Amino acid sequence: MNRNGLDEFKEVISDYRSALAYVLGGTVALPLADYLVKIGPPWPPWIAVLTSCAELLVMIAVFQHVYGLAAAKARRVTSGLIALSAVSSVVFLGLSSALVESYDSGRVRVVTGFLVRAETERTLEAVRKTNPSYNEKDALQGSEYDPKRVWQSWTVDVARVAVCSVWLVLFCAISGAVASFVVAQRSRKQRRTTKATDPPAASPASPRQ
Repeated sequence: MNRNGLDEFKEVISDYRSALAYVLGGTVALPLADYLVKIGPPWPPWIAVLTSCAELLVMIAVFQHVYGLAAAKARRVTSGLIALSAVSSVVFLGLSSALVESYDSGRVRVVTGFLVRAETERTLEAVRKTNPSYNEKDALQGSEYDPKRVWQSWTVDVARVAVCSVWLVLFCAISGAVASFVVAQRSRKQRRTTKATDPPAASPASPRQ
């Protein structure tokens, strides 16, 4: 039966999912796990769909550009993506710590801003006269978790885009590293199989005496 590139791509996706599930310690793909354990950004609400689309695009790019590369070049691609994963994970953790607030045991998560509104500042000063521990997080809870009622609107938008962008870079780097490893291993296996099935080269005929 003749095989085409799409058949090979489907097999790569199957191997990729198995490898990613092993990395995650289970059988759940990361976009679904994002909903279950709340590790991704809370904005936008359709982040799981966006992450899944990014995952597919990374898979296509890796399949197109890494498949068939020499082993040394494939290792460099994988190593570079692993390094990018490490850097982006640190940045994502830092942004999440500074700009994401959690309430109700993590059931409610909100991306905040970094400059409070003038009205919020006045409210904080007034309330702190009787409650010194009152802060922006308390004000956000009292504003029905609407960050733009506490922080300046443009700073909330910048924070949302920053957290979401770094998350996508992080996930694409992890997905790309796993995918490039899978593609490189399949490519290496295919080369070995092709080499084993190639007929031996004919020995040159001896000259007649």
